[in-house]
Amino acid sequence: MRTVEGGNATPADGCGITLIAAPFLALAHFAAASWFSFVLFGWAGGIETDGRWTRYGGIEYAWTNLAWLPGGLLLPLDGGLSVPGALLMLVGSGAAGLALASALAGWVAGSRPRFGRRGWRLWLAVVLWGVWVPVPVASTITYWHTVAY
Repeated sequence: MRTVEGGNATPADGCGITLIAAPFLALAHFAAASWFSFVLFGWAGGIETDGRWTRYGGIEYAWTNLAWLPGGLLLPLDGGLSVPGALLMLVGSGAAGLALASALAGWVAGSRPRFGRRGWRLWLAVVLWGVWVPVPVASTITYWHTVAY
């Protein structure tokens, strides 16, 4: 417990750090995952260059971030589900940002247990930021800003 000027005990849970850092980390996740998705798309053979010409597509599967998986799977579906899918991808980046902000806040605040019971805050952040899974190519964000348009 930390104390403030009035002598009142307040828990050092890092809530303020989480609230401030989460939006920035969510934006960082979206930017980094978009860039890395493009890199993996190229490594999978989805980007070919011939002189000054670049061709996108030609592959069936590409990689997407686990945080984007629910939204990404809705993107290619008909019936107006692509808009909720795109919104779910934003929510996934928000969840990844919040998970990392929560883990960082626990570390900075020094609360016990620092990363939650059995380290769930740290593991959730690692999974949402670092796990990439193969999906049909139309379920990736890179497909929709290169091949589809």
